[in-house]
Amino acid sequence: AAYILCQGDNELVIIDQHAAYERVRFEQLKRSFQANGVESQRLLLPETVEISFAEADAARRHRQGLLSLGFELEEFGGQTFLLNAVPRITATTEPLRLLHDLLADLATIGASGSFEQLRDDLLSRVACHSVVRGTHPLDRRQMEALLTEMDRTDFSAHCPHGRPVSHTITLRELEKLFKRT
Repeated sequence: AAYILCQGDNELVIIDQHAAYERVRFEQLKRSFQANGVESQRLLLPETVEISFAEADAARRHRQGLLSLGFELEEFGGQTFLLNAVPRITATTEPLRLLHDLLADLATIGASGSFEQLRDDLLSRVACHSVVRGTHPLDRRQMEALLTEMDRTDFSAHCPHGRPVSHTITLRELEKLFKRT
């Protein structure tokens, strides 16, 4: 994992870059979803997707919800669908894997369940897939942009999965670590 170190007056703040990006993206997606849906990007050539019976059933029942998440699916016959558009924020990652994950989640709520029950979980999954995994060092400009976005966001101390975004160590704790007390 990559961490950003920020020095305050009497403290050191360590930010988990991945968790911070996930939280920022989650809040951005939530705002987009509530406004007019997550922005999608049309695929140049539709992708043929073979899915399980349960996933196909979920795709049919929650077609509008999936569209509001940026996925445009069209029935092609049986359990085969055409994927015409994906969330713009995930277009460069693995949107097919994300789609399967979302459909699996939707299949768990059954015929009586509503899309709204899972909305935040689904948005969290989209946010997670939109963030580059692994160590991806940021240059100073990118770090500043992330910190600015964190300031602009209705922020929580945790990513959507519950991992802490940051940890603060006071000057007093640092002095104790280095036996300077």
